[in-house]
Amino acid sequence: MEYRNAVDHQAVAIKEEFPRKINMTNIYACKQKGDEDTNDFITRVIEAVTMYSGIETPTEVGTEAGVWETLVCDAVIKGMLPLLAQHLKGAYVGWADHPRLADFRRHAKHAQLMFEERQRSKKEASDKELHLATITMYHNVGRNREGGYRRKRGPQRGPGRRFCDPDTCFKCGRKGHWKDQCPYPAEAASYQAD
Repeated sequence: MEYRNAVDHQAVAIKEEFPRKINMTNIYACKQKGDEDTNDFITRVIEAVTMYSGIETPTEVGTEAGVWETLVCDAVIKGMLPLLAQHLKGAYVGWADHPRLADFRRHAKHAQLMFEERQRSKKEASDKELHLATITMYHNVGRNREGGYRRKRGPQRGPGRRFCDPDTCFKCGRKGHWKDQCPYPAEAASYQAD
């Protein structure tokens, strides 16, 4: 038992003498999920920084830009969804120079709301365009079935069955006269029946 107490005492002494090292990989591995709220994401990053940075969490956050707060803000901006981070950088001018966590939260929430509003507007515009295209398609299909606007096949020649020479009669199909002067009325019926 004395041996165990000695080992425990030695482990405590080592931990006090050599505090844990920073594990930046675990901090920057925090990535925002697609449907995750910015405040929830910032809370996850704060937990990761607290656990893996080796830096004590300040008692008052926001009074002075310390290493811990700067690390949290940097990890948040690098782990955010790319488009959301872009909106945040555009909305919060001071994000690169001594960011404040409270300001960072407010601007991140605002950037998320603006991003969601733009996404919603794009979806509504797309849905409206699709709806109008569908209505137009149904309208045109309905007209074609009713015999309305059909595609024409071009100019019709003669009775509409074959192309003839301009000097050919359209009734009998012989050259030398036109249909209103046709001497062969009996043959006209058989020619048109072709």
